[in-house]
Amino acid sequence: MTIIESERIILRDLVDQDIEIFYNYRSDDDLLKYQDFSVRSLEETQTFIQEQKTISIGQSNQWKQIGIALKDNQLIGDCAIQFTPEEIRIAEIGCTISREFHSKGYATEALRLLTKHTFKNYPIHKFKALVDIRNLPSQKMLLKVGFEKEAHFKKHYWDEKDKDWVDELQYGLLGQKIKD
Repeated sequence: MTIIESERIILRDLVDQDIEIFYNYRSDDDLLKYQDFSVRSLEETQTFIQEQKTISIGQSNQWKQIGIALKDNQLIGDCAIQFTPEEIRIAEIGCTISREFHSKGYATEALRLLTKHTFKNYPIHKFKALVDIRNLPSQKMLLKVGFEKEAHFKKHYWDEKDKDWVDELQYGLLGQKIKD
């Protein structure tokens, strides 16, 4: 199911045809060095995509993974959105783009589409995004979308790979701050 599209990309549900591509970039340790979600096998990926078919945007306490595809339907990444359990009018968001599609503006475009769509169709007040302080490209991308840095959490996230606590930044986007 297509959720929303632009001239270059489609935001849509993940489908069985995405399993191998999703697995390839979601198991890339270097790509995911600042994230805590990966898949460890094609079977785990298949199960995850099947579970995602039962989740819709707006379900409290559920992450909805949304595929980012080119117009030819080729998966190039994904966005994730969760309406926070503590306050369902605040949604957390994240984005991952396959390495070969980096630096082409796809993540920025996808987050703009998803935030605009969500503000228009759901009763939310704000988006938030947590970012590893070392992830400069994601920080720049969030600023391009219109997010503002709201907080700096010291030693807030345990990095399993580095075996150390890492600072995280929180960014926020209010509906009236969306940039075109």
